[in-house]
Amino acid sequence: MTSWTLTPWLCLVQTFLSKNEVHTDIPDSLDKAADLRLLLHLEEKDVVDSITAVLNDLYKPGEWITIEKLHAKLVEKYGSLWDPSRVRRYLVTDQLPGDTTGKPWSYLLALLNKYPDSFVITTRSSDKGTIEFVSSVSLIS
Repeated sequence: MTSWTLTPWLCLVQTFLSKNEVHTDIPDSLDKAADLRLLLHLEEKDVVDSITAVLNDLYKPGEWITIEKLHAKLVEKYGSLWDPSRVRRYLVTDQLPGDTTGKPWSYLLALLNKYPDSFVITTRSSDKGTIEFVSSVSLIS
């Protein structure tokens, strides 16, 4: 199995997967692709948990923060802690392909939009432009 640079938690998952491989007629490339998808999913979940922790440390559920400010807080807190590949994937300061807004947090916004059970996103538009806001979802109804 290919060795990836991962957080200790994901290394444990990778070790588990490599030690518990099931021998079937499925080609190795499919097994490796499935393993990689699983690892990326677990990494994404870990990133979402980190975002939730930052939001909960700074704000109460229902309070709003701009995506720009959240992005800056995440870069400040995790930019030097996370593996560089993770930083590139989730905190990259480039725009998504086809994005013409010029906002360096477009990857973060796309990730937050994938988890509507965890985050609420709203926008405010004016003559000066559009500002995106995010809030964590309250677990208490």
